[in-house]
Amino acid sequence: MGAAEAALAPVGMSVATAIAPASFVSQVVGVFWLSAALGAGFGGNAMKLAGSSAPGAGLFLVLGAAAVGAGSVLLLSARGLARRLGV
Repeated sequence: MGAAEAALAPVGMSVATAIAPASFVSQVVGVFWLSAALGAGFGGNAMKLAGSSAPGAGLFLVLGAAAVGAGSVLLLSARGLARRLGV
């Protein structure tokens, strides 16, 4: 997890500062880190609900569905993001 954070954090920070309007860079970077904290919190609570046993297929189904949902939202907003990034 540490290696993933070290690899993705600079890229996420770069994108967050690139798409943010000049007057809202701090807020967008704050939301970037808030989303990381919320994800870690949700993951920790999901494991707490699973108990001491190994998580079942239901947990991974919910996590996969959430990832597909987030990907769908990004796909739908790709044109706006590309315009903001100048791509």
